[in-house]
Amino acid sequence: MSLWGVVTEPFSFRRAARDTAGVVWLTTVFWTLLLLVWSVVVPMFNGADEPQHIDISLDAAEMPLTGWFAADASNTMSERLGQISRSLGYFDEASIADPVAPLGRSSGQRTLEQAPPRDTRLTFDGLDGPANPQFGRVNQMTQHPPLYYRLQGLLITSWPGWEQQPADLVIAVMRVLSVIVVSPLPLLAAWTIRGLGFDRTTEAVAALGIVAVPQFAHLGSVVTNDSLLIGTGALVTLLLAHVATGDLSRRTAARVGVATLLAMLTKGVALVLPAAVLVAYWRGARIGAAPEGVSLATRLSRSWQPLAIAGGISSLALVWYVENALRFGSLQPSILAPVPPAEQGPLALFLSRAFEVQTRTFWGRTGWVETGVDTPTATIATVILLVLLAIGSVRLRTALSTVLLSPAVLAVAAVWYESYKVFGEPFGIRAVAGRYAAAGFLGIVVVAAIGIRRVLPQRLAPVVTLLTAAGFQGLVMAVSLVWFYGTPPQVTGPGTVQAAAQAMLAWAPWSPALVRGLVLITAGVGVLLVVAVLRTVTTPGGGEQEDHQRQEQREDIPA
Repeated sequence: MSLWGVVTEPFSFRRAARDTAGVVWLTTVFWTLLLLVWSVVVPMFNGADEPQHIDISLDAAEMPLTGWFAADASNTMSERLGQISRSLGYFDEASIADPVAPLGRSSGQRTLEQAPPRDTRLTFDGLDGPANPQFGRVNQMTQHPPLYYRLQGLLITSWPGWEQQPADLVIAVMRVLSVIVVSPLPLLAAWTIRGLGFDRTTEAVAALGIVAVPQFAHLGSVVTNDSLLIGTGALVTLLLAHVATGDLSRRTAARVGVATLLAMLTKGVALVLPAAVLVAYWRGARIGAAPEGVSLATRLSRSWQPLAIAGGISSLALVWYVENALRFGSLQPSILAPVPPAEQGPLALFLSRAFEVQTRTFWGRTGWVETGVDTPTATIATVILLVLLAIGSVRLRTALSTVLLSPAVLAVAAVWYESYKVFGEPFGIRAVAGRYAAAGFLGIVVVAAIGIRRVLPQRLAPVVTLLTAAGFQGLVMAVSLVWFYGTPPQVTGPGTVQAAAQAMLAWAPWSPALVRGLVLITAGVGVLLVVAVLRTVTTPGGGEQEDHQRQEQREDIPA
């Protein structure tokens, strides 16, 4: 029942799954397999801040559920993790041998001959060798909420004897958790589009659009709390899209609250999500089912009940942030925060540098932002994306586009503001990265998909999206392979990629046969996906007619 006594169907995951097109399911399977491939391509420890995320996850596995770290400098990287990361080629040996040189990460040099034999790889309870220069380094991840690390800890402790397993295999399993929480994204994108009233073609474009951004495939395949934020933020976006189109049921409100709570307990940038929740319920109250003659003021006054449910549940996350504010004077204390410069750098220069870094790291800069998409490619892709977002926003109207885009826009704006405060000589950019748009990634893809569908005809839109996804993923994966498993300077050619792939198999935590099988299955599903997309666009049907009918229905809905 709605708040006005009229029966309103709340969003149902079961009903949405039954109504999902085969091409969307196939895209989801392909995306999941692609994530697993990416989890092998990037060497262990080489995701951005991955050593720190692994370290605190291991700590979470060995401490009681009632305890957690203070957000200060008392937690340092463990000695065992330093030894293991060195044994797996994470550090450049030259920098380790020279006590004067800064400690450097290895970029390449993981050749086939250098791969450590699997039967000699270190375990977490059998360490030897000299101490690593990273020992004693502060682990700043204690500034983040604990949900992701608690989940990793539960995963590890559910594996009897994990301490005796090869450490790289344990980390590979930890990466699978990220794969799991990010894998439903194509489904969530399609269900969001469906809730907004668009046709099957737009659903397929949105699902394929998830695959078109290699950076988020990379983030969904390494040990990082960004993966959980991508997943929980996508779930919030899906639910709010249905709220904004009239679903004011208590069940959906409770789900919104839980999803927002999980996101806010994952990373501080999720604190922008309540703004989208407010806009969604304001819009939903305006168009929700109600008897004839009920005024807008009455509708808005009655929307407080589902909003209170969603807000009440999500506000439980404030316990974490308020405690930080009381103990440390900040909602999210930054242990390694840079000192503000004596003289502020030029705003125009900051915006130029920040835009460059933000765009490159949004589309595909793998590892510690070492390799992948170059600046010209990222700039062109970003301009195209912004145009599509503008077109999609016009099609959706203001309130809906605000609900979908505000998490990413507000998060990036907040990060840029904090970064500019420490922008000075020598004009280096701090804390700007594409991954800070993680909570709003699904919203970006959905609005862009609507823009693509508006620009391209029904038969071209899915094909162009699929070709773009294949091109971006193939390019960034090939470049990453050569970078991590070759010797600089790298030249991406067929022979070079093949040699790098052989080295990757030798370094991989899984057996070469298993990795080869995974790659072949992924390629096979990719071929099936191409066939499915082509069949979708060549089958005579009512895609455009269905879209037209749905649009006519939406014309009666107040903006």
